Amino acid sequence: MTQEQLINQINKSEIKKVADNPLFLYMTESVKRMVEKMGSDIEIEEDEIITMDQVKNKYVLTEHNFLSVSLPDGSHIRFAPKNEKDVEITRIISNTKGYGKLLMTLVLTAYTNSKLYDIDGSLVLECTGSVGLGENKRDSSISEQAAFFRIFGFRMVGKYNPSYIKMKLTKLDDFKAFQQNIIVSLQNK
Repeated sequence: MTQEQLINQINKSEIKKVADNPLFLYMTESVKRMVEKMGSDIEIEEDEIITMDQVKNKYVLTEHNFLSVSLPDGSHIRFAPKNEKDVEITRIISNTKGYGKLLMTLVLTAYTNSKLYDIDGSLVLECTGSVGLGENKRDSSISEQAAFFRIFGFRMVGKYNPSYIKMKLTKLDDFKAFQQNIIVSLQNK
């Protein structure tokens, strides 16, 4: 699709507004509390954003709030409400080996803690083969992205599509095992 076709498609799209849901609100407050305890080098940004998703042959624009956690090297993770109950990880970029896992651990800890309070909702994401647009765009294969998220218990949901896959956190025990491995490795240092 050319840039002109993309712009025409976007202009014809409706912007869907997604309100904050209980899971997003809980995770936001939980992440902010954890970051506050970790130190001042970590930045939190809360704002509203319009994201663009390709659904079949058209683009859908969604306006929603987000929370982003950024490390000093520019590594960051962003999550937002997906619908009335789910939260989507909309971006993760790691500039230093291991920082992606650190950021995922932070967000997944907030998610697992929400289950202690019986807050309904799932954690979802899409692997598209790239993150960002324009000069900020980073490419990696969909299979590389999916393999990274499988470490934490995400599994593919829905039909296979060669241009993207949808994933959902379904194997919470995988994340708990990952957490345990971190604890053991820290104790052995």
